Amino acid sequence: MPGSPRIFIGLTEIAGYYSQLKKGFDRLHVDCDYYYRDDHPFKYEMPASGFIQKLFSGIAQKRKTTRNKFGRLVLSSAMRTMNLILLLYSLFKYDVFIFGYKQCFFPKLLFVDLMVLKLFKKTIIFVFNGSDARAPYGDGAILSDKKLADIRRLVKASVKQKRDITIIEKYADFCVVHHPTATFFTNRCVSFLHLGMPVEKEVSQEAVEEKLSGRETTIILHCPSHPEAKGTDRIRSAIKSLKGKGHQIEFVEIIGKPHSFVLEQLQQCDFVVDQMYSPTPMPGFVTEAAFFRKPAVICGYFHDQIREILPPDMVPPSHYVHPDDVEPAIETLINDRDYRAALGAKAHTFVTAMWAPEMVAGRFLKLIDGTAPNEWFFDPRTIVYVHGACISEERGRNILRTLINHAGAASLQVPDKPSQEKAFVKFALHEPPEPGFETQQRPD
Repeated sequence: MPGSPRIFIGLTEIAGYYSQLKKGFDRLHVDCDYYYRDDHPFKYEMPASGFIQKLFSGIAQKRKTTRNKFGRLVLSSAMRTMNLILLLYSLFKYDVFIFGYKQCFFPKLLFVDLMVLKLFKKTIIFVFNGSDARAPYGDGAILSDKKLADIRRLVKASVKQKRDITIIEKYADFCVVHHPTATFFTNRCVSFLHLGMPVEKEVSQEAVEEKLSGRETTIILHCPSHPEAKGTDRIRSAIKSLKGKGHQIEFVEIIGKPHSFVLEQLQQCDFVVDQMYSPTPMPGFVTEAAFFRKPAVICGYFHDQIREILPPDMVPPSHYVHPDDVEPAIETLINDRDYRAALGAKAHTFVTAMWAPEMVAGRFLKLIDGTAPNEWFFDPRTIVYVHGACISEERGRNILRTLINHAGAASLQVPDKPSQEKAFVKFALHEPPEPGFETQQRPD
């Protein structure tokens, strides 16, 4: 594309997002390279960009297999050197930098590389995929870490998350964030769902439909990357209850298998049950299922608010319900084959029409050239959300209550958002803050 920007994508992979985004730019004939430090454990298709990427991969592989401490130290130093070389090389090759999951060249050095990029007048876009933006006290995926059971550690993690986001906001031209994860943001954000989730899969759907036709047993697929965070126990209980009612169910649960194996199982199932506490109706796994025309049951406390932030045609189609309704939701898809087929077809149409890699890449280009419509942007100060993600309401309430009682409301790191802070306190304590609450002693 004549006159198009030269784009850098890196330095990680989350659910195939960044490799698919590169594919989209390639289809638009935009000069784009994608770099990543480590191979993804689920083995997504990750295209390498030249000799530097091969060095990254080689060092990463050796670091994983080397047990000698000195050897690992040398390899870690080599990786840092590669980051510096890539930064210097990129300054003269690329115009736009798209970073994912808070990963840039030197994130542990307070993102000093972002200052360098701005000095060279580069466009910087940060895409936040979930836990990289979310307040730690509302993130069940990391709260399973016993270290964060200590209040002081949890406060420190929250302070660090707020600090990192503040630094990124200072230098980034655009931060792409899903509304309910924008608790710590201050500047105008780009709506993650308005840009979409770049994904594409190839499958002979006719063969899949023929294989499934006439079958009485319902095959339900669940593929949790983090069983505790995804609410797997509650999903298992719902399946057990439904079997007790006489439903013929084959429940397939996949944990820690390669991505290629998951895709094979997607072709065999009738529908998927993704997770219990999702703030979005179509995260990565549900998006992939849609390409196979497989509908999804997914639960989350944002299931009503999602329709307030998106027009009807932009709401990703899934059976998105309150966590308390997981069993009747699964039963609905078991009993109503016509609805199941229609929802699967609707999901397929949505991802192929709206979230094809070249469509999402095209929206990024609109951000870059300044033609993105106003409705793609939102003010994070207007979002009030207390439930977090990957965490039940009861557990989330208990954690917030403990945090506020021991460290004060200031530990929530939202002094610039009085409505959000007040909502957290009410949610945690079931009552307004007591007089003098704001003057309680805080940890250093």
